[in-house]
Amino acid sequence: MYLGSIALVAVSLVAYQLAQRANTAGANPWVPLLVAYVVGAAVCIVALVLTEDFGLDAIRAAPRGSIWLGISIVGIEFGYLEAQRSGWHPASVGLVGNISATLILAVVAALFLGDRLSFRASAGMGMCAIGLAVLVSSR
Repeated sequence: MYLGSIALVAVSLVAYQLAQRANTAGANPWVPLLVAYVVGAAVCIVALVLTEDFGLDAIRAAPRGSIWLGISIVGIEFGYLEAQRSGWHPASVGLVGNISATLILAVVAALFLGDRLSFRASAGMGMCAIGLAVLVSSR
């Protein structure tokens, strides 16, 4: 499942960016998000019913982080949708968004979660920061 999960992420991110691109028409941006979440909720309910005990106990046992996950997902979706509507290309917006988030997360993890950054990781982050600057400056 180790490589399979990354393959699922990669394929899903490609499908996600292409779907976001298809949603860039002049429609209200909240409508495609609502439709996406209804479909996503239906997929999650079917998966839950097929794999676990489904009921109020399962919902009550959900970690509190699930609430923040839901809020952050809406921010990600709306941000990507608006970025593409404002002219960002799918590959660029995905790259800039992911590099930015990774750099911020690395600093937050080092400062507040006790993660240690090796020289190799720091050098990689530096290269990512340079690449990010090049990508953003070309806009």
